[in-house]
Amino acid sequence: MEWHGERYAMWEKMKAIRPLVYVAPPVKNDDGPKADGRVNDSAWEHAPWSTLFADIEGEAKPMPRYNTRVKMMWDDSGLWVGSWMDEPHLMAEATEINQYIFHYDHDFEVFINCDGSTHHYYEYEVNANNIRWELTLDKPYSDGGSPTTFNLPNIQTGTDVHGSLNDPSDTDIGWGITAHFPFKDLFALVGQEAAKPKAGDWWRINFSRVEWPLEVVNGSYVKKPPEDNWTWTPQGIVNMHRPERWGFVVFAESPSSEADPSIPDPLFDHKESLLQVYHYQVDYHSFYKRYATSLEDLGLTQTSPPIVIELTDQEDGYRASIEVDEGAEASDPEQQERRKKVSIRADGLLSVDVETRHQEDARATPQ
Repeated sequence: MEWHGERYAMWEKMKAIRPLVYVAPPVKNDDGPKADGRVNDSAWEHAPWSTLFADIEGEAKPMPRYNTRVKMMWDDSGLWVGSWMDEPHLMAEATEINQYIFHYDHDFEVFINCDGSTHHYYEYEVNANNIRWELTLDKPYSDGGSPTTFNLPNIQTGTDVHGSLNDPSDTDIGWGITAHFPFKDLFALVGQEAAKPKAGDWWRINFSRVEWPLEVVNGSYVKKPPEDNWTWTPQGIVNMHRPERWGFVVFAESPSSEADPSIPDPLFDHKESLLQVYHYQVDYHSFYKRYATSLEDLGLTQTSPPIVIELTDQEDGYRASIEVDEGAEASDPEQQERRKKVSIRADGLLSVDVETRHQEDARATPQ
């Protein structure tokens, strides 16, 4: 169609990638992990390694030159993340907290969206010298988001270097990172006061490794742009700031033996349908200077349950929504009485509103 543009092309690449899932076990005992970078310590043994990182674009590009993997665990106060990166050329130039780490160095990055809305998410970057940069975004850059440098008050982080930093005369082994991200601090970013997740809850999360090609000039490393971007779950495009493509971490009661856990969000496919509408609407609005009011306008066929697009007078422009009736398929009697409305608006915010049949009947009854 003539209005197809950048967002249409982006979604065609992103939608082909199914986000990965990691089932995080609880920390075993009080003598748990430490923020010292030593992810191979015994405290981490029961947490499985992730699959090897791939190129951020996925199978369209070759596998990374060096291996990267992660582990996750959780305790009463936060999420533990550990990673090991093979690295023959250790380098770390940034020396001050909250410098733009990826501009200077090889780095490891964590992206967390604890409510799955794609908004109000957190980013953490660290180099091999344990110099970090933390920031939050109200929404992705491509939706007009604004970054704010913000250090989690209670974060703990450490690195473990196996080799010599900034010394091209030898060949290094690699480096590890372990970090503890406090639940209280992360929930506050989305306006929640929960102390911790419940067993079975899930967050959206992804990890990125920025690796600079290097050459040696006068005995020192010199970066040769562009940098490589390697991720746990690929994004499909060179852009980490599309949270809808991040993976899932499930807070489990025990380690999982599943080699390929299923996506824990029962509304995932409905959200994918709405995300397609959202990405198409960006291009449609750019071309016609108005939003489409039907799926037919966007060249899409109707779903079941149907997607309804409603224009609004607010800054968000429109809302596209699907009503999902959990009905008799749910085993929990309370869930059998609930209906969920999954919505997306023009800036990509995903939301889920829950309504009981009692509330619905009350609305339909004259007062």
